[in-house]
Amino acid sequence: MKCQDIAAAVMTSLLKLMKKKSFSEITVSDITDEAGISRMTFYRNFASKENVISDLSRNIGAEIHAFCMSAFAKNGWKSYFYELFERLSEYGDELLELHEADLGGIVLKRLNEFMSETLKPESKQSKYKLYQLTGAFYNIFIEWLLSEREESCERMAEICCEVMSLPQGV
Repeated sequence: MKCQDIAAAVMTSLLKLMKKKSFSEITVSDITDEAGISRMTFYRNFASKENVISDLSRNIGAEIHAFCMSAFAKNGWKSYFYELFERLSEYGDELLELHEADLGGIVLKRLNEFMSETLKPESKQSKYKLYQLTGAFYNIFIEWLLSEREESCERMAEICCEVMSLPQGV
């Protein structure tokens, strides 16, 4: 099995396991059993299960970022946030689990990276503004998940634009 196939199998297995039990209860043995690989193979590719989460968030984030960038280019911030809510909500349960396991920082780090690609901060001040926006979005998104997604993705996009004082359209 190629390294990328192993990584994909491990990531898929971890997501599958997170639907059944909490992240803290999942062991590397659980992951390797689910993926059909040995522990040695796991450790050749990942340092820990947290490292799997880091890689997984990078992969999922890259896919989502492409959709969001397209929406942003066509219709501005409201469309960007709408796509972000739509796409991230597909992983809502897993993201809540990571939040509850105090691993939200991994997700926030990836959000910072992808937002940096979007905004391309050119100064310290614009970089701080980026972190403010990203942190605000992350907290709004988590609160939305915790409140069982009471509002629509469209309404949440509007709320993000309002709270962050961003124009809704191009």
